[in-house]
Amino acid sequence: MKKKFNILTIGCKANQYESQAFSDQLKAIGLISAKDEADICIVNGCAVTSNAEKKSISAIKTFKKKNKN
Repeated sequence: MKKKFNILTIGCKANQYESQAFSDQLKAIGLISAKDEADICIVNGCAVTSNAEKKSISAIKTFKKKNKN
Protein backbone atom coordinates (compact mmCIF):
# COMPACT_ATOMS: atom_id res chain seq x y z
CA MET A 1 0.00 0.00 0.00
CA LYS A 2 1.33 3.42 -0.95
CA LYS A 3 1.86 5.98 1.76
CA LYS A 4 -0.39 9.05 1.83
CA PHE A 5 0.26 12.68 2.63
CA ASN A 6 -1.88 15.68 3.48
CA ILE A 7 -0.77 19.31 3.29
CA LEU A 8 -2.65 22.22 4.83
CA THR A 9 -1.50 25.67 3.74
CA ILE A 10 -2.19 28.70 5.91
CA GLY A 11 -0.93 32.03 4.70
CA CYS A 12 0.36 33.89 1.71
CA LYS A 13 1.17 33.05 -1.91
CA ALA A 14 4.70 32.05 -0.89
CA ASN A 15 3.27 29.38 1.41
CA GLN A 16 1.00 28.16 -1.40
CA TYR A 17 4.00 27.90 -3.73
CA GLU A 18 6.00 26.00 -1.10
CA SER A 19 3.13 23.60 -0.42
CA GLN A 20 2.83 22.86 -4.13
CA ALA A 21 6.57 22.14 -4.22
CA PHE A 22 6.23 19.80 -1.21
CA SER A 23 3.33 18.03 -2.92
CA ASP A 24 5.23 17.63 -6.20
CA GLN A 25 8.27 16.22 -4.39
CA LEU A 26 6.20 13.76 -2.34
CA LYS A 27 4.35 12.57 -5.45
CA ALA A 28 7.68 12.17 -7.25
CA ILE A 29 8.80 9.64 -4.63
CA GLY A 30 5.55 7.70 -4.87
CA LEU A 31 3.27 9.10 -2.16
CA ILE A 32 -0.41 9.81 -2.77
CA SER A 33 -2.24 12.98 -1.79
CA ALA A 34 -5.08 12.34 0.68
CA LYS A 35 -7.77 14.45 2.32
CA ASP A 36 -8.47 12.01 5.13
CA GLU A 37 -5.99 9.97 7.14
CA ALA A 38 -2.39 10.24 6.01
CA ASP A 39 1.04 8.91 6.91
CA ILE A 40 2.61 12.35 6.57
CA CYS A 41 0.81 15.56 7.58
CA ILE A 42 2.29 18.97 6.83
CA VAL A 43 0.97 22.26 8.15
CA ASN A 44 2.65 24.99 6.14
CA GLY A 45 1.82 28.21 7.95
CA CYS A 46 3.37 31.30 9.34
CA ALA A 47 3.53 33.08 12.65
CA VAL A 48 3.53 36.65 11.36
CA THR A 49 0.28 37.36 13.18
CA SER A 50 -1.16 35.78 16.30
CA ASN A 51 -4.23 34.75 14.29
CA ALA A 52 -2.10 32.84 11.75
CA GLU A 53 -0.19 31.19 14.59
CA LYS A 54 -3.44 30.11 16.28
CA LYS A 55 -4.72 28.63 13.00
CA SER A 56 -1.50 26.66 12.55
CA ILE A 57 -1.57 25.29 16.10
CA SER A 58 -5.24 24.36 15.75
CA ALA A 59 -4.53 22.57 12.46
CA ILE A 60 -1.70 20.58 14.03
CA LYS A 61 -3.98 19.46 16.87
CA THR A 62 -6.66 18.42 14.37
CA PHE A 63 -4.14 16.43 12.31
CA LYS A 64 -2.94 14.69 15.49
CA LYS A 65 -6.50 13.65 16.40
CA LYS A 66 -7.30 12.34 12.92
CA ASN A 67 -3.94 10.64 12.36
CA LYS A 68 -3.03 8.93 15.60
CA ASN A 69 -0.17 6.94 14.05
